Amino acid sequence: MLIGPAFVIAMLGGIESLLSAVVADGMTNTKHNSNRELVGQGIANIITPLFGGIPATGAIARTATNIKSGAATPMSGVIHGIFVLLTLLLFAPYASLIPLASMAPILMLVAWNMSARKNFAYVLKTKKSGDSLVLLVTFFFTVFTSLTTAVEIGLVLAMILFAKRMSKMLVIAKGLPDENENRKVRHHVVNEAHDCPQISMYTIEGPLFFGAAQTFEQSIMETIHFKPKALILRMGKVPFMDTTGEAYFRNIIDHFSRQGGIVLLSGVMPSLKESLEKTGLYHEIGEDHVFNHTGEALNYALAHVDANQCIGCKHLAFMNACSFPVPCPTKKPVIKNRCWKSDRETICKRLHNPLKTGVMLFLIYAVTFR
Repeated sequence: MLIGPAFVIAMLGGIESLLSAVVADGMTNTKHNSNRELVGQGIANIITPLFGGIPATGAIARTATNIKSGAATPMSGVIHGIFVLLTLLLFAPYASLIPLASMAPILMLVAWNMSARKNFAYVLKTKKSGDSLVLLVTFFFTVFTSLTTAVEIGLVLAMILFAKRMSKMLVIAKGLPDENENRKVRHHVVNEAHDCPQISMYTIEGPLFFGAAQTFEQSIMETIHFKPKALILRMGKVPFMDTTGEAYFRNIIDHFSRQGGIVLLSGVMPSLKESLEKTGLYHEIGEDHVFNHTGEALNYALAHVDANQCIGCKHLAFMNACSFPVPCPTKKPVIKNRCWKSDRETICKRLHNPLKTGVMLFLIYAVTFR
């Protein structure tokens, strides 16, 4: 029953303490140590209940008042604590006689001085989006309910907006090697007249998490409907993949495999590779289908396409496919420091030798219809 309130109090204490430190930094032109502040507060709040105390936190009002009064060293906080202790021990009966109404103007003046009204107006003026919404919601809930409730709602709202922003950071773009830029993969070269019907290559940029996984699946599924032979995913800029992203990714691989295609990955980051290995997705894709460079993945894909379909193709997506600038593949045997010839070279020879192709087609026609 108490785990919820305890968690909220701990979060609120940490946030308020760090906020107090930030306010103090702005007033004194210094820099606080957040780790030291939180560790010290945590130790104090663990020990204090053993002696009947309640959780303590940094107080913005007293911190601002202390600095405004000329405090310059940490000793001011110690002296302040001693003064409060002596007041409780020696002057508590007299302090209880002070009307609360007389303290209200003091608190209002302190609140006005620490309200950062200029920053409030700046956020509303310049951040006309999620930030201003979080600010206004938290502000009104603080005024009309309680600070604890406002912090809870503000945190949840900020997390939702953060997930939405992160989902928009995912970039999925189809690309092809650009002959004018040393065959580097570019997205502007892809169009209806210049695209490979057998090989689809996408560049993925951004995290694959629950907020962006569905967009990722929809973009790739559009390609699967055309039934290409190979799907190359350039994932050098994918930092991580959560459980939802892994489920959508597995669904794409299953659909593509059932259609007889192969999925190739290139540039996978070590952290993402480790995650794929833990989920078993790495072994489902196949170790021989994961490459360090896009050129290696293209060579592998070109070696498994239908050579007959390439003959007479008007798309001309891989005009110089037999000369991709990649190192000799280490997964194939090497004899006399030269790589074994692949089917890709055969395809290139057929495409670049129309006379031989014509003779071969004539012989096939003569044998079939003689």
